[in-house]
Amino acid sequence: MHNTEDVNVSVEQDVDVNEFIDQSKLQRARLLAFRTWGIIGCAVLFFLAIYVLGKMSEAVDLLAIGLLIGFMCSPTTCSLRD
Repeated sequence: MHNTEDVNVSVEQDVDVNEFIDQSKLQRARLLAFRTWGIIGCAVLFFLAIYVLGKMSEAVDLLAIGLLIGFMCSPTTCSLRD
């Protein structure tokens, strides 16, 4: 009888170890999937931002040139006030 109890205990322990290994693999797979989709999402947002900036480049160029000209002409305008 003593041998039967030892066998039953070892079988129960093996089942618990297998469940732990499966949970560990599942947790690593979830973490890997989360990181992968995070990287893909960041890449999509980056390319979307580049696309939008590309569409707005003409307006940004005109605005930048206007600000530069305004900055350069500012001393002339201030001297005309005096």
